[in-house]
Amino acid sequence: MPQFPKDILEPTTDFFPSAPTLWAPPQAPTRPPVDSETIREWARANGHQVSSSGRIPAAIREAWESARS
Repeated sequence: MPQFPKDILEPTTDFFPSAPTLWAPPQAPTRPPVDSETIREWARANGHQVSSSGRIPAAIREAWESARS
């Protein structure tokens, strides 16, 4: 009895590697650049309290964006 069968080295199936895909982490939607002073002026004119410097709160930015739509 042979130690290995005769057909052990014969290919039975073909192997084709898949094409490589480049993975990139998901990107957060980007907002178009806007002058923050424009948003501050709008906020003050519409009764919102906003500081004269620093980050504009998201709620005010969202209100400004919805008013522009």
